[in-house]
Amino acid sequence: YQRRVRDQHSFSMAKVTAKLLVALGCASILLTARGALLPPLNISFSCDAGAGYCVNSTAAQYLVLPGEHFGWQVDWARFPEAGRWRDGDGLIWTDDVPICHQPDTVGEQKINISSFMSSIDKYGLATTYCSWGNLGESPSTKHIGEWGYDWQVAQGQDECADFARGRCAATTRLAAYQCVRGYWECRASAVARAGMPAPLSSMSGHYLWHHYAAQFSPVMILGSEVGENIDSIQAHLAFNRGAARQFHLPWFIDFSDWNAGFLHNYLLNSTTHKYDHADEGHSISLRERVAFISYMAGANRHLVEDPSFFLDNNQTTPEGLLPLSPVGESAQRSHAFFSANPDRGIPYVPIGLMTDSLHGMGLCWWNVKYRPGSRAVFDAIQGQPYGPFGLAPAVEYTQGDNYTSLVLNVLWPDALPMNIGGNPRDESKRLVNTKYPDLFDVLVDDPVNNLPGGSYESNLLRNYRAICLLGNVDFNLTAHALPMYPGEVGMSAALSGFVHSGGLLVLPVSTLLSRGNNFSAPDLWDTFFGIQLGGPVTVTAAGSMAPDGGWYHKYTSQVEVYLPQELPNTTQVLLWLVSTSGDKSPLVTVTELGSGSVMLVWAPEAEALDELRVMDLVLDNLTDSVTPFTVEGGTAEVLLNRRMNGWNVTLVNNLGVTKTCGVQVGDRMTCTPDIVDPSMEQKLVVRLKPEYAGLMGHLAPVALEAVTGVELSVENDGFEIIVPSGAVRVVGVEHLAPAHLV
Repeated sequence: YQRRVRDQHSFSMAKVTAKLLVALGCASILLTARGALLPPLNISFSCDAGAGYCVNSTAAQYLVLPGEHFGWQVDWARFPEAGRWRDGDGLIWTDDVPICHQPDTVGEQKINISSFMSSIDKYGLATTYCSWGNLGESPSTKHIGEWGYDWQVAQGQDECADFARGRCAATTRLAAYQCVRGYWECRASAVARAGMPAPLSSMSGHYLWHHYAAQFSPVMILGSEVGENIDSIQAHLAFNRGAARQFHLPWFIDFSDWNAGFLHNYLLNSTTHKYDHADEGHSISLRERVAFISYMAGANRHLVEDPSFFLDNNQTTPEGLLPLSPVGESAQRSHAFFSANPDRGIPYVPIGLMTDSLHGMGLCWWNVKYRPGSRAVFDAIQGQPYGPFGLAPAVEYTQGDNYTSLVLNVLWPDALPMNIGGNPRDESKRLVNTKYPDLFDVLVDDPVNNLPGGSYESNLLRNYRAICLLGNVDFNLTAHALPMYPGEVGMSAALSGFVHSGGLLVLPVSTLLSRGNNFSAPDLWDTFFGIQLGGPVTVTAAGSMAPDGGWYHKYTSQVEVYLPQELPNTTQVLLWLVSTSGDKSPLVTVTELGSGSVMLVWAPEAEALDELRVMDLVLDNLTDSVTPFTVEGGTAEVLLNRRMNGWNVTLVNNLGVTKTCGVQVGDRMTCTPDIVDPSMEQKLVVRLKPEYAGLMGHLAPVALEAVTGVELSVENDGFEIIVPSGAVRVVGVEHLAPAHLV
């Protein structure tokens, strides 16, 4: 399934290693296992001339969508659907109409619409009163939601089923991609026939196809449904934000309460006078964490499906209001935070993960069972669709795909493979604590000109200090039919310009082995990388070794590695592969080119990279070199937002909350209550690194934690904080001296 370009000459690993050691000289010991790959820069808010690295470039800033509303004061003009309900326009209006979607398991829930609207307004929850009410347009015609999943399951008389997975006879990625495109265009045509032409809004869910909608047709906004039974919310944030920046669009997160077929409901059982469904759906903690994270990650909108859950719909108060339910109390807390903290800052996201447009990632991609202890080796599940676009074995994984899965599994441990733990109904891995801050956007190799009058390189890549290639990125862009625009530069030239102007490119050999790329292309190697490549050899490995001679990770097995015939004298070895006979060959190298550098990962097989912990070292070095803060003492999900004269540091503790659905209680299936383990609180120490303090100024002696309103003392540019289980804390810190350019 993998085309490999192999050199015709035989290679002696010992001879090549000796030649390399002579050529590299002392350079091989300059980088340690935790060396800085990129120099620290002044991270400024403004992009005035002379700024070291700025977060507020035109292509990076938030896009204001007409009707955008993250606050909590109702504006009926922005919610036409609410206006129709209120005024009786377009609906048979009474005081007793169904609100939004209702679960089939309890039938149509009738509530007093006047009390509902008054209560929503009073409690400050007007922005999420209905799933799509705050898109500012009729949601039933312009919105194409969860279309990736629909593509997977559409069949029978569905008018678009001819393009869906069940009838897609693709044997290549391009053909599969064209099936997906045909399905989207069929759905868009149905929208147009309903009288609401483009632009459209696109919502992904089980499939990470956020870029596709923007490639296929004009869209107004893109986003994700999360919650439900959808894996890795962190992956959805990275794909959404990357697609939004690449195609210059606003984006949203929609939270669905459905959890393995169960969801909350606050109706009393008329016989038992108990809430039969109050424990169903997702935990209150996950719902609230998603709201805070969506806001701090840069989303233009956060939507909540079916806000009738916000209220206890059994009786009204003397004021004619409906009491808040626990779900409503959570929504009120998060929306009060949005309103009270309008200056969330610009997310600091200096790393782009670039994959190919034909990736096909989604539910079926991870619908496999990973072997115990492995982040790379998996088995198909008998009778289940799997693979890119869910079309394996006709469209099989490549080594580049396996590399992509490994990288994402290192970034967000256990979050993507849906069979981790054997229980997809356990929500504990939807959000995970990780040692890597939220520094990543996902891009695709589509050279769109995302702003008028500029180039791909200047408008998109300039937002990042590092670009990590994944999957099967095509340097020539000849392998698929994506729209090309006059004056565009090719992918190879764009990446070359990015490197020579100061960026770091992380390049795995698996990408170079993928379709359309050529090991011996002169413009790719001689002028771009300055590296002459040899063929692969198989090494009986003993493990990986740091430049100082210390073992990084021991692993005895056969490992395929590509050997460079010659490396520029600006090359440093970050990690060696050591054979059982003691010979060494480069496993990870960094070569300076122009003002930037290229990091090459020389082993193509994800299993070996996992066992040797290669990507852990690469990502450790990369994130450490661009992160201005350290977080020690515990674990958390960390988001960094740059403000004019300071930062918002968001600390999310995803540990300590258990919620499982599909369990037997008495004579029915239901969900467990939200179980919170207080012992999983995280005691963290957050500190600005000295090199960044020197560039941007030391921190003021007092910081404010915005969720609780508690002031924290800052000593030696650091503060201590306890983040309870399943909780979020947002700490605002200020620089005593402003950045060089603010």
